[in-house]
Amino acid sequence: MTPVIGTVTKSLKGGDIVLSTTEKFDAEFLKKNEAIWKPLLNFNRAIKDTTWGKIVIYSIPTEIFNTKDGMALLEEEIRVYNGLDPIASPRWLSSKENREKKMHGSIIAYFESKTEADKALRNRLQIAGISMRTTEYTPTKPTEQCQKCLQYGHSEKTCRRDQKCSICAGNHLKRYHFCPICNIRGEIYAHSKPKCANYQEGHEGTDRSCKVLQDLINKGQNKAETLKKPSL
Repeated sequence: MTPVIGTVTKSLKGGDIVLSTTEKFDAEFLKKNEAIWKPLLNFNRAIKDTTWGKIVIYSIPTEIFNTKDGMALLEEEIRVYNGLDPIASPRWLSSKENREKKMHGSIIAYFESKTEADKALRNRLQIAGISMRTTEYTPTKPTEQCQKCLQYGHSEKTCRRDQKCSICAGNHLKRYHFCPICNIRGEIYAHSKPKCANYQEGHEGTDRSCKVLQDLINKGQNKAETLKKPSL
């Protein structure tokens, strides 16, 4: 009997289960025979891997949607009030801890194609009776550094935090950093005392040896190693 599934892995982001077929089979075959293998795995919905259209929706009220059924409710709002059909459940871009401290957050919504996602981008989406701003989703690695706020895990294209100086962690661009001793802007000097905007220690905010960055790198390596280990 020829094996159908070649590998079973877990995605690094989101915890999705990824099934890869052997050479003679494809995703359509798996979907057609889902009833056979579904009892073996704990999941809500099986979706064929395609190039999805992804958008970010900003200012989602956490009071309404940061609940057990919040994402299902949001998915329904996108369908009913905007005439769009998400292919998967939306997810928050921020951590649970951060959302508990804020009144609003951003989510990523998935559509079957870029054409479908473009419809959402052309007009602001109506969520909870409010017009929400949307942008195209740009994937970033946990170790990618925003050149605006200098934090990790997102791009300056979507950043809404304050600008940070990589030299002193002040709320200004690096080129405006001023040394009253040298009377020069935008440079670090022998007598400078740099301050990291993330670690609050004596190095520049873009220093690759920063403990915050190294912890993120190590965390990613540990996750990858865990996925490589076979389940017993």
